[in-house]
Amino acid sequence: MTTLNKHIKKHHDTYVYHRRVPKAIAHLHVGKTHITFSLNTSCIKTARLKRDRYNGQLAIQMQSALSPERETFKKHLQVAEEYGEGIKDVNSGLFYDDFFPRNPIARAAYRQVAYGETNHPYTYTIKEALSSLLARKTSLSDDTKQKLNSSLKRFLTFMGVNDIGLQDIDKKSVVAYVEHLGDEYAHGTIAAHLSRLKSIWTHAFQLGEISIIERQLT
Repeated sequence: MTTLNKHIKKHHDTYVYHRRVPKAIAHLHVGKTHITFSLNTSCIKTARLKRDRYNGQLAIQMQSALSPERETFKKHLQVAEEYGEGIKDVNSGLFYDDFFPRNPIARAAYRQVAYGETNHPYTYTIKEALSSLLARKTSLSDDTKQKLNSSLKRFLTFMGVNDIGLQDIDKKSVVAYVEHLGDEYAHGTIAAHLSRLKSIWTHAFQLGEISIIERQLT
């Protein structure tokens, strides 16, 4: 297979898209090792165009994908929001084991709803906040969206993680990040990067996902 035709196979007279599921989104394709579907064309040029379009969609999906643990937490949280208070009530006849498996993620979701405990590693993440911001602020220009994504990607690369909970970002890390940017960028550029990151925090606060607007980026 040439690079030009990567992820393209021919089945009878029709081209098919075929590639291994990327690790970053494997939890979104449970039970599958490959992504395969017909490109509905017998023209290789059209197949390449359709392949490139889907690769672009997949890249966006990978960039915004949450960690498997966060995805699992959100599923347990839905159950907890429905039954958590009833389980907490000793007179309800409901028991934890009736609805939740015995693992740390399910326990964290239950305790967040039942007791308001948010000190766990599965909290609202910065990628999650950006995805919500981009989805809700439809008036943002493509240039602004690109800059927001770029600023977040640069920050996560510095932190050495694929994603991070908003409450897990401390002042010390941000100071180190500013110093890191200072080695390469002018003050105005650094301020712009920090302003975009702060807008993500502000959005999360407005949604009620965090209780206070963090001051790390001020």
